[in-house]
Amino acid sequence: MNELIHFSLKRRFGNGAQILLNIILIVLIGCAVFADRIIDFINPDMLEPPTVYLADLDENVKEFLLSQNSTLFHFEEWKHQKAKGTSSYILEQQNTYTLKSQYKVEPAMKEALTAMIAQARQTAILNETQGQNEMLNAYITPITMKNQITDKQTNHNEQQSNMTFMVITGIYFMMISFATTVANEVVYEKATKTLELILTSVSARTHFISKIIVGWLVVLFQCLSICVYTGFWLLVRNFYDQGTGLLKVIDQLHLASISQRTFGSFLSSLSVHGDLLVKLMFVFLFLFAGILLIQLLMVIVSSFISNIEEAGNIQAPFYIIMLIVYYLAISLNTPYHLNEGIGYYFSFIPFLSMLFMPCRILQGSVSFYELGLSFFFACSAFFMLAKSGSHIYQKGVLDYSSKGLLHILRQLKNT
Repeated sequence: MNELIHFSLKRRFGNGAQILLNIILIVLIGCAVFADRIIDFINPDMLEPPTVYLADLDENVKEFLLSQNSTLFHFEEWKHQKAKGTSSYILEQQNTYTLKSQYKVEPAMKEALTAMIAQARQTAILNETQGQNEMLNAYITPITMKNQITDKQTNHNEQQSNMTFMVITGIYFMMISFATTVANEVVYEKATKTLELILTSVSARTHFISKIIVGWLVVLFQCLSICVYTGFWLLVRNFYDQGTGLLKVIDQLHLASISQRTFGSFLSSLSVHGDLLVKLMFVFLFLFAGILLIQLLMVIVSSFISNIEEAGNIQAPFYIIMLIVYYLAISLNTPYHLNEGIGYYFSFIPFLSMLFMPCRILQGSVSFYELGLSFFFACSAFFMLAKSGSHIYQKGVLDYSSKGLLHILRQLKNT
C-alpha cells in the first residue's frame, strides 16, 4: 500500500500540469494581494468616485451636496466646462432633476443620488422652519432604532464571520475541484488496463484504501500549499506598505467592510484568540469529513466506469448536488435558521454538516456535545460507506460493461 500511495502522490504532484497549476496559483495570489497596484496601472480612475457636476440647482441643495464627503460621488460646481471622462455626470434642475450622462446609469446610482438630494431638501426645510413649526420638525426628523440582543451567545463579530466565511467558500470550492481527481485516476487506470496489472500484486481492497488515503493527502497538501503561497505574498505586502492599499481597495470594491488600514489593526479587530482557533479547527474538520465522504462515493461509482468520456457524465450530478448544498447553506445562513430552524437539523446530517455546522460555529456558540455528535455521525457514515464500499469496489473494477449511470445504480442496489 505504501508503494501505491507513493506512486500516486508522485504522479499527482510531479507532473508538468500540476507544476504549472501551482505556478499559476502563485501568480494569481500575488496579483490578488497587489490588486490595487494592478488596478492603478490598468485603469487609475476605476476606484475613483464618479464626478457629478452641479448645474442650475437650488442653492441650498447645491451647498449641501458640495459639503458632502461622499465615497460614492465627487461633487463639483458646473462652470460650463467639458465633463472629464465617461464617468462624469451633470446634474441640473428644470421641472425635475435631470442627470445627464454619456451612457445609461445604474439604478443603484440614481437611487443613491436621489436620496442625497432628498436629504439636502429636508435639511434646507428644517433650517428655514426652525423654531416656527414644531409639528413639521417632528415630522421630518428621522427615527433611529437600535437592536438589543437578548441571546448573547449569537452576538458575534460580523466582520470576523464574513471574512472567515469567505475563506471557507474558497476552500470549499477548491476541495470540490480536487474531489474528483482520485475518481478520475481510477477511471484512467481502468481504461488503460493499468488497474489489471496493479491488481495482480495487491488486492482490490488495498487499492481502494490507498486511493482514499491519496485523495485525502492531495486535498491536504494542496490546501497547505495555497496557505503557504498566500502567507508568503501577505508577508511581502506587509513589508511593502503593511497592507494599506489592499485593505483600502477591498473596502472600495465593497468586497468586505473594512475600516482598518493596516494588517496589524485588522487582525486586532478580528479578536484572534484560542476560542477562534478551536472554531477554525472544527470548521476544517467538518469540511474535510464532507469532502472525504464525497471522494469515497465517487471512487466507488467510478469503479464501474471504463472510459474517460463516461466519467464526465457521471460526475456532473455530483457537482450539481454540491452547488445546491452550497447555495442552500447561503440562504439559511442566519442565526435563527442555524440555531432553531432547518439549518440546525442539517448540521447533524452527514455530507450536509460539512457546510451547515461550520456556519453554525461562525454564527454563534455551539456546544461540544453538538459538535461531537455531528462529527460522530459524519465519521460513522464515512466508515460504514468505506466498509460496504470496498466490496462494491471489488466488483466495479472488474466490470467493463459501460452500460451507463442506470446500470451503475442497479449494480449498487443489487450489491
